[in-house]
Parts: sequence; C-alpha cells; structure tokens
Amino acid sequence: MKKKTFLSLGNVQKKEALYEDGSEFIDRMIDTLEIVKILLDAKESKNPIAILCIGTPNTIADSLGPCVGTLLEDSDLSVKVLGTIREPVHALNLKEQLRKVEGYTIIAIDATIGRQIGSITCTREGIYPGAGVRKKLGCVGDYSITVTTATNPLFFYLTSEKALGFITMRARLIACCIKVIFGCI
Repeated sequence: MKKKTFLSLGNVQKKEALYEDGSEFIDRMIDTLEIVKILLDAKESKNPIAILCIGTPNTIADSLGPCVGTLLEDSDLSVKVLGTIREPVHALNLKEQLRKVEGYTIIAIDATIGRQIGSITCTREGIYPGAGVRKKLGCVGDYSITVTTATNPLFFYLTSEKALGFITMRARLIACCIKVIFGCI
C-alpha cells in the first residue's frame, strides 16, 4: 500500500492519505454519518428547527456557513435557513438574526480553526462563533456542525483561493445531508 502526500489549502497543512485502500472515501462516509446522526437528533425536537449558517463570504476560510446556506436557500425544506452569501450571518448581525429564531432548535454551521484541516465536527451543543479570532459573541445553537478550515487565525484571513474548492466540497456534503433529512431529496 503506497502512501500519497497532498497539500490541502495551499501550503497550510500537509496531509497523508491512503488512496489504495479507500480510506479517503471511508473518511467522507464517516463524516456523512456523523452529520446525519446530529441532524436526526435535532429533528426529534418538539420545536421548529433553524439552520444558522454563520460566516462571511469576504474571507474564504470563513465562507463555509454562507456556502451551505446558499446551497439550501431555494430548497423546499421543513426548516428555516439563515445565512447565505448574499445575506450572511456574522458578528455584526448575529444577535439580530438570533431574534428571528427564538424558540427554535438551532443547528449552527460554521468554519473553525483547529489542527486538522478538513475535519468535520458534529456536536449536541452550541458553538462560540469568532472564538478562534478572539471575538466574544457567546454560545450559539443547540447542535453544531463545524469544519476546520485553517490552523491559526493568520491563515484564517490569508487562506488562498485554492481553499474555495475544498470548502465548497464540504459545504455540498453538509447541504446534501440537510436536504435528505429535512425533506427535499
């Protein structure tokens, strides 16, 4: 079995993948199962559900949320979706957007800073948007889906355009899972 090395997000982080044994495919399947599991848990809520897609299209590494929201905006879903490329949910309007979904079970979707670029994390708890760049916005959501898009705050703002394809791929995976669970596929 031969290891192949590739670079994700430009030269930000080296990652090894075993292509011959299908481990990259298996990783995507595991990500899909984790996303579906968290969405199914949220679907059990007695409250209406909102998908809160946090981030800004002005910074590539922070565009995951708006990309997911844009992929969902014209879908016939049984959930409310906030945060698109045209109307992002970000630090300046977060409180205002949260008022629109008071009483909802919120699934927060956001990019994050971490060690393993590309990793998808799904939790049964809220997130702290902006924490990686030292913003104190408070906890948001009841469930969360995050994707690590940079290894430190500097790379978060300086991520190359090559990252856009990677982020779009993760956004499509998340949006597809949401469409399957909440009714338009």
